[in-house]
Amino acid sequence: MENQENYTGKKTSPVTIGFAWLIVSIPLMYGIYFTALKAAALFTVVGAK
Repeated sequence: MENQENYTGKKTSPVTIGFAWLIVSIPLMYGIYFTALKAAALFTVVGAK
C-alpha cells in the first residue's frame, strides 16, 4: 500500500506542482505588471507637477 501511494504521489507530484505554479504565477505576473504600470503613471504625474 505504502509503495503504491508513494509511486502515485511521485507520478502526480510534478503535474500538481506545474498546475499550482501556473495558477499562482499568472495572477502574480499580472499583479506585478499592473503595479509597475501604476507606479510608472504615478511617477509621471508627480514628475509633471
